Amino acid sequence: MASFGGGRRKITQQTFDEAVQENMDDFDMSKDEAVLDARKQFESQGVDLSAVDASGSAERAAERARLGEHVALAEAAAAGGADRPALLEALEDVAALCARGR
Repeated sequence: MASFGGGRRKITQQTFDEAVQENMDDFDMSKDEAVLDARKQFESQGVDLSAVDASGSAERAAERARLGEHVALAEAAAAGGADRPALLEALEDVAALCARGR
């Protein structure tokens, strides 16, 4: 979803990923071509991509998926539904990803 407050608008990771997939499906682009085209299109529209992983990297996509799982676990823990060892392991993984600048 786009955000219009405070200057340049932003998009979600899902919006960027959908644009890449659309390029691949509709225009028979390779993933690299689709990512590059999506970046150019959003940038030409003045979209701030600083909060989006626009690399197209499978490794980064896997990291985002892991982070999503960790967020869900933290939410479950806040509601009293996660065990401490699992939560600590998830937090260690988040810390390791952050230390790598992800």
